[in-house]
Amino acid sequence: MVKSNGAQKAAIESARQMTLANPDQLLGVMTWWSISEVLVPREELKARCAKIGLNSERFLINSRPRSAFRRALEEAESLNLVRKIVDNPESIVFGVVNETADQVDLDLTYSTEDVVIFNKSDQTLTFKMKNLNADEIRAKFDKYLGSYTSHEVRSMIHAELRRQGAFPVRDKGGLYFVGKDSMEMVEKMRELVETFKNGSFLYVMGVRDEDLEKQGMQRSWQNALDQEIKTMKQEISNTISGSNNFRAGTLAKRGKTLQELKKKIEVYSGLFGSDSPESLKEVEDLLEKVSKANKTKFGEGQGKRKVKVVGKKNKTEKPVEVAEKAKEEAATK
Repeated sequence: MVKSNGAQKAAIESARQMTLANPDQLLGVMTWWSISEVLVPREELKARCAKIGLNSERFLINSRPRSAFRRALEEAESLNLVRKIVDNPESIVFGVVNETADQVDLDLTYSTEDVVIFNKSDQTLTFKMKNLNADEIRAKFDKYLGSYTSHEVRSMIHAELRRQGAFPVRDKGGLYFVGKDSMEMVEKMRELVETFKNGSFLYVMGVRDEDLEKQGMQRSWQNALDQEIKTMKQEISNTISGSNNFRAGTLAKRGKTLQELKKKIEVYSGLFGSDSPESLKEVEDLLEKVSKANKTKFGEGQGKRKVKVVGKKNKTEKPVEVAEKAKEEAATK
């Protein structure tokens, strides 16, 4: 006899709960999720986080005005194509284009219906030609700016898992392993997703601290680690050799990521009882490469202190390097 859908769900949930029994005997958990379409106001989601003890300051991302702007334009009625014209420190400008099919000459013609400007300083919208329903677009913009969509909720879950040191069990992602020290955070995210009550879910299944499970997780971890190191090598190579105009902050960011990766290697080596000496050496080599590039590019300007010399008569100030000042003083003696 085939079980009903409800009975199947109950059986799956019972099996899941069994995997989570005796948490002290777990390596950690595997988790995956599906977030159905949702649009929840920011303050409401903050309140839900507070109710289940989830730190909203850490978990929630800031809504991006440009994303809200683009969604508002794309959703507005009677619009065909939306194309970005410019994105500079002052504004983002999109053109709303009307597309017409010429069935006689088998061609397409385009005309600009309006130009919409998002002013970054005060987050307002300006319409150049006033051919669009400005009130409708502004209302949609405000709605998206003050709310979270399903896409943003997925991004927040994924970002938090990265902070917890999770790694993908499958090459293409979608299924992640998290160590047992992070199980409480994953459970809170599961509770948050359940508040949507729209078919969304975050599934959590325990991984037992047994040899077979350890071997499987170790293989998945090594695959994920190899891919992460490969990506870092490419990023660092592109940063250093791709342009001579890279900033110190870019190198600092790469170095921080490598240090975090080094810690993850140490954690998972201890958890799975299997060292990764070759991977650890690769990360240390990359850290050395970043350090050398930093010294080569910015070394001459480091360690020098600027001083101000005030003239006795006109009181004008002139910045002089310490080394240059000492040289001048020596020459006058």
